[in-house]
Amino acid sequence: MSAGVGKYVERPDNQALAQPLALSSATLYLFPVEADVRRLQVVCDRFLNRPSFGVCDYRVYSSRVVFTLARFGVMRPESAPDAQRGFFSVAAGGVWIPALSTRPTGPSPLANRPVVFPYYSFFDEGHAVVTGREVWGFPGELAHLEVPYDAASASVFRVSPVVIDRFGPRTLGRTEQLFQITKVPGTSRALFDEVWDDPQAAAAGLSDRLFGGRESAEPESAVRLDLSRSMSSGLTFALLKQFRDAERPERACYQSGVEARATIQRFRRAGVLDGRFALNLKVADSHPIIEEMGLATGSFGDLVGLFVDMDAVVENGVELWRAP
Repeated sequence: MSAGVGKYVERPDNQALAQPLALSSATLYLFPVEADVRRLQVVCDRFLNRPSFGVCDYRVYSSRVVFTLARFGVMRPESAPDAQRGFFSVAAGGVWIPALSTRPTGPSPLANRPVVFPYYSFFDEGHAVVTGREVWGFPGELAHLEVPYDAASASVFRVSPVVIDRFGPRTLGRTEQLFQITKVPGTSRALFDEVWDDPQAAAAGLSDRLFGGRESAEPESAVRLDLSRSMSSGLTFALLKQFRDAERPERACYQSGVEARATIQRFRRAGVLDGRFALNLKVADSHPIIEEMGLATGSFGDLVGLFVDMDAVVENGVELWRAP
């Protein structure tokens, strides 16, 4: 703890909830999309590697990013004083960049640990936005989300944050649909294409379908093995936690690198959604997803959809570095 910094001053209307955060009755949807590894590495360097003073080195290994959507029936803090105050129901979305941590730091001090960088994060509930940003460093945005409650009937997903079409002094930011994922008509064959009830089998199946395309120079078998082991128990998020300085807007008054582990507490099932899916993605200056990530727009009409039903806990974060 830094000199002069004491206990967190609590309020009855806490927005930054006390972690860990339990996520019950949760369904996570995953849609891999082809991208440019070099552009993804530029993003990771800018937000994770360069600010860390050489402590961290995250390397992109897959030519895919993952569009994610989730519904958490119950989001509940597990620490005082928030644990006894109630719970929240939350829908979430995002775009994740898979990477490897090549330095022995973080909750699992091993090199080549699989992590996920949630470059975009959207929530429909204010407590989730503030808690994610202030506690761990998730770059959360408030948005309207349409996320199915039941994977068996999943056919339409929508995310609508505040969007600025073209930057300019006269441009008004509006709540607009940023992306939509819909089932392609005529592609349905059954309830699910495949279902796994065993967490190890699910991790292997999900890993293969998420990252089964072109890989980088990393040894493919080793990467796949690490992914399966990691995904069978949860995911580690690599994050940049920062706050803008009150006097000098070009500077951060606080900046640190955090890894946070989302651990699966109860696995119910996972599988491949029925049919194929199409991504409709808006081009906007405020969310230049296609340009930043080098998305292969030609692949938008034939996406595989995956799901995981589970209960999970987002654990206390581990601070890897802090700017002086």
